[in-house]
Amino acid sequence: MAGDALQILQRSLLGEAIDLVDGVVARSVIEDPVENRLPLVRQPTIVIHGEDDTLISMDWAERVAALLPRGRLVVVPGATHVVHYTSPQVVANLVQSLVEARTEELAPL
Repeated sequence: MAGDALQILQRSLLGEAIDLVDGVVARSVIEDPVENRLPLVRQPTIVIHGEDDTLISMDWAERVAALLPRGRLVVVPGATHVVHYTSPQVVANLVQSLVEARTEELAPL
């Protein structure tokens, strides 16, 4: 009986904590949207988007890439929102190419 009460209390407290975090995140997104900061990013950036992503729209991925001064969008065919899990080699290759390009860019003449 005491164990049941403890589990109920734990679930209740966990639910309250999740609600609190959700509220903080939501408030942050509203008060300081990431879109306002993207134009300040000066480094080359790749926005990797899964073609079959149902969580983030293609329109938003395109908008993010366009807001980044040195951004580019790469759409991974057949990938979902977790492209880094489902296609890790594709993501690794993209990151490697970005690093190599940046290294060449910074190399002394």
